[in-house]
Amino acid sequence: MKTFWNMFLAFFYNRFRDFGSLFWNLAFPLMFMFIFGLAFGTGSTGDSTTASSTERNWTHVGVYFSEGFSEDFKDRLADLVEDYGLKLFETPSEGELETGVIRGSSGVRYGIAFTGDPKAMGLTAYLSAGNQNNAMYQSTVNSLAQDLRTKEANFREILNVEVIEAEIYEKPVTTVGYILSGILSISITFSGLSALIISLGHFRKRKIIRRFLATPLKGSTFLYADILNNYIFSFISLCILFLVSAGAFRIRFTIHLPYLALTFVSSLLFMMALGGFFLVLLRSPKAAMNVSNLFSNVLIFFSGVYFPLEVLPEWLRSLAFYLPMTYVARSMRFSLGQDFIPLSEFYTSNLIFLAIGLITIPLFGYFIFKREQE
Repeated sequence: MKTFWNMFLAFFYNRFRDFGSLFWNLAFPLMFMFIFGLAFGTGSTGDSTTASSTERNWTHVGVYFSEGFSEDFKDRLADLVEDYGLKLFETPSEGELETGVIRGSSGVRYGIAFTGDPKAMGLTAYLSAGNQNNAMYQSTVNSLAQDLRTKEANFREILNVEVIEAEIYEKPVTTVGYILSGILSISITFSGLSALIISLGHFRKRKIIRRFLATPLKGSTFLYADILNNYIFSFISLCILFLVSAGAFRIRFTIHLPYLALTFVSSLLFMMALGGFFLVLLRSPKAAMNVSNLFSNVLIFFSGVYFPLEVLPEWLRSLAFYLPMTYVARSMRFSLGQDFIPLSEFYTSNLIFLAIGLITIPLFGYFIFKREQE
């Protein structure tokens, strides 16, 4: 055990002395966090005490109420949606609501229709097919529906609305929160991809692994100490990014620790396995690092991290289904209350990542150590 911790500390100190690793794992995500954070502003933070009505960036939303909805209900709804940064524009008919959404009348981005009897109502969202933010608008409507269920006692069982299976989120979805939570997954991606390339690749090139294997110690000690080191290092990077999000942009994430922990562990392990694959395939650590950086930088743009997938052509949206970064970003947003995905999808993708990492990382380590012994 003492040898294991000595190995871990050696890896830990080396990681902080590696400026390339610090850049890709911390500086690079921070750079994009500030770029997108400043571009989109603080938006709606859900805290009405921190911004006046003239200072906030309102999202204009059309709303239609069928007969039977009281003015008291409309007032309560107006107060509720203020926490989401929404400004309501009531229309006299559902047809006019749909037309207003299509034309963008009064700057309306999407529409919400309350129909039926107030004691057994339905909620319908109207979205413009050409709008690039539809994914975020859908998440906002789902979150609003959950809020209505919890804050309006009479609506606990009678609000008839199709909601994606998910937990109730305490804080509203915001544009900047949606984007920055996706950028947090970049830190996990780059940290994982570079982990085994740095340790097994560069240490092999410097003959360190060969000298280590000449001792009675097992290669597994070397490998697992590096894996633990990478988890600690990535966790520190993630905490720094969280603090920047909360401090600089006042993002109020709804953190679900079990989901976040599973996302962090499984995604990082899978990315380490992917980096190990590049190293085994290419052998040269420099070539493996270049390929992993190119792979991640290019494919991140097609995984819905920087912008919604809706802006991409249909064939590229289909491609995103096969990209692991798509599921890392979606799981991170889900864990931070910025998006809704089915729990079945969340658990399936993360358990697959976990299984791939647990199976392949020891194999890659075995292949690399075997080469050194030969």
